[in-house]
Formats: sequence, structure tokens, C-alpha cells
Amino acid sequence: MTPGTRSPTRPQGRLAAGGLVTGVVVSDGREATYRAVAYAAAACFTIAAVLITAYVRTGPRHAHEPLERSGYATLLRDRPFLGLIALNSVYALSSMMLGVALPTVVLIGIEGPAWLTSALLAGNAVLIAVLSAPVVARLTGFRRTRSIMAAAALWAVWCVSLAVLVPGQPGWVLPVLVGGTLLFTAAELVHAPMSMGLAAAAAPPAARGRYLATFQYSFTISSIIAPAFFTTLFELASAAPWIALALLNIASIGGMLLLERCLPDRALREPASRPPP
Repeated sequence: MTPGTRSPTRPQGRLAAGGLVTGVVVSDGREATYRAVAYAAAACFTIAAVLITAYVRTGPRHAHEPLERSGYATLLRDRPFLGLIALNSVYALSSMMLGVALPTVVLIGIEGPAWLTSALLAGNAVLIAVLSAPVVARLTGFRRTRSIMAAAALWAVWCVSLAVLVPGQPGWVLPVLVGGTLLFTAAELVHAPMSMGLAAAAAPPAARGRYLATFQYSFTISSIIAPAFFTTLFELASAAPWIALALLNIASIGGMLLLERCLPDRALREPASRPPP
């Protein structure tokens, strides 16, 4: 991450946990279970609001050179950053698809057991929790844009692996599904720190908060689009959403190559850490 910035919380872990709960609820199928999950979610939101109000305090303000203009109009004229938001919308959509689509893929696409959804989502969540820090350390020194392109390529291959799945062939379908989920997890591990680091470094220091808040809209928009994107295309053909998403990820690689030329040099790589005095 850029010096002076903290690693923002990413939605992947929450989505994985939510997808795991979804798999358990779908496996159970009782109305009382759905109601219990809804009440638990409401209670969690209430507790979070109370804790934030009681304990969260803003830190000291950092001195930055003021921008001549730092409003949203200035941000909207920053075409490279808007391009980054647009490209990240594709990656945000990809990152949400496992939790959104996996229950349907398992139950309808391959006619597999309901517990398989929970097992795959649990494995994804555990790997994200265990490997996030080591992966961040290994990625230091690489271009952030190139790492993000690698994540897009992994997501594209994951989409292809889901597009070829068929019901009634567990001998090869289950290994492909497990292998594809591992590819998805690898893409998440690479994309999460690199995208947030790139956004933070590309933003002007005096307006970084506003820029990062706007960057988060790529996740908000994608969370709204994802269910409709999947269900609409899945009704046409079981492979359709995966082919479409794979093409979006492949196209995003070209877009990121073009964007790389427009971003400031400071944003492309993690700055070398200074030796201790």
C-alpha cells in the first residue's frame, strides 16, 4: 500500500462468509432458517452501528498540499481514474460471482449435492484468510497493473471452467469445479491488495478520501448488477454468464494496458521501504 494509507477492508471475505451461509441455508431449505438468518443479519447491523458510534474515532488529519480544485467535478475530469473505476467494476463483478452463482451452478448446473456449495465457499474463505498476507508480501515489487491483469486472466480461465460443466458427469466435473474455485481464489488474492493500492496511489493525496470513496462505487454497482447479470444469462444457457464474464475479463486486460500508460509512475509500483535508522 502507499505510505500513509491503511489497507481498506475488502468485500471478498464478507462475500465468502455470506456465500457460505447461503449454501447452508439452501441445504436446509426450511422457512424458519431463512427467518433466523434475516433476524441475525438485522442484529449484526444494529451491533455494528452501536460499536461504530461508541468506539470509532477519526485519526489526526494529515497535512497535504491543497488542490486548487478538489471537488467531485475535478474527480470527474480525471479520466485515468474514471477508467480505473470502470475496469474495476469488471473485477468487482467477477469477485462477487462465486457467492452469487455457485449455489445455482451446483444444484442446477451440475445437479450436485447442496453441501458442495458450502464446502467450496468455506475453502475459499479459509484460503483467503490464511494466504492474504503472504501473497501481499510476494507481490511487492511487481507492477500493480500487471498483477491485476494476471488476476483478470485467472478469472477468465475460471469462467471457462464453469462454462464447460454439465450434469451427470461427476468423475471430471467435480475436479474441474474444485480447480476452478482455486483459480478464483488466486485471482481474489492478487486483485484485492493490488487494486486498492493502485487506487490509493493514483489519487491526489489531498483528495484521496473522496477518490477512494468513489472507487468503492465499482463494488456497489457490481453488487447490484451481479444477480441480474447471472440469472438473465443463465436462463438463456448455463454457460452464457461465464462466457460473457470471461470476455469482459479478457477485454479488461487490454483496457488495463492502455490505462497503465496514463497513470502516474508512483501508482504503478509499491515504493521501496526505507531501512530503519
